[in-house]
Amino acid sequence: MKNKFGLVITLCSTLTLLAACDTMREQFAPPKAPDEFSVMRRAPLERPEAVYTNADQLPAPVAGKARPQELAPIVEAEQALMGGAAPQAASVQTQAASIDELLQKTGANAADPTIRNTIEAEHYRLSKEQQPTIDKLLGKVTNRQPAAKIVDAKGEFERLKKNREEGKAVTDGETPTLKMD
Repeated sequence: MKNKFGLVITLCSTLTLLAACDTMREQFAPPKAPDEFSVMRRAPLERPEAVYTNADQLPAPVAGKARPQELAPIVEAEQALMGGAAPQAASVQTQAASIDELLQKTGANAADPTIRNTIEAEHYRLSKEQQPTIDKLLGKVTNRQPAAKIVDAKGEFERLKKNREEGKAVTDGETPTLKMD
């Protein structure tokens, strides 16, 4: 009888300790959903055949510059609502009036203008609550994202050209990156 009681106590304490463990919670908890207000569709990457012949045709990378094949989010939203490209026959005044009517019917004019601030405040509060206990105590952040890397266009061209000549896969070799200070 004493052995069974000791076994039950041991099991209960073990389960309590495991439930409190952050890594166990992360392993068994469902994945966190992305922020639906920040998610955007990205255009696919394209590589023209001319890239294989002349590296000087590649534009130099510019940090923060939008990709040319991507549409602005407002244009994407208009295309989704209007079913493709907006009709060209309608005048600007007609288009503005129809957009105003659409906004009025959907109640967008009555939307809270500070909703983004409210959502970000809630996200910040939840992220603080879900922070591992050791990080709360030590003030240390363990899950930082690495900084983005910018690919060196000319070096990447040379690597791809060399791989193609040697019959290697495109993914063979280290991708050259630019050092940003």
